[in-house]
Amino acid sequence: MKVEDLAGGASQAGQVSDLPQQTGDADGRSKTCPTSRHDRPTPSRLWLWIVAAFVVQAIAWAAWFTIASLHPVEEVPVIRTQAR
Repeated sequence: MKVEDLAGGASQAGQVSDLPQQTGDADGRSKTCPTSRHDRPTPSRLWLWIVAAFVVQAIAWAAWFTIASLHPVEEVPVIRTQAR
């Protein structure tokens, strides 16, 4: 039994189908659905990495300033010796 027999008739050469032809472009995309979400390029996530790096840097600076404020610099007197 053939697939055409199940469909209700034999397919004839040159018969035009009611379904749209899905011919592909040179890059393989379908011409029947040009606005398909699969055809669109994926958005760049570089800005997420930049924001993440900025946040990590801000946290590091805050940690350094917190540590520095808890440990102030001590003054060390300079002792001058007489020149020989």
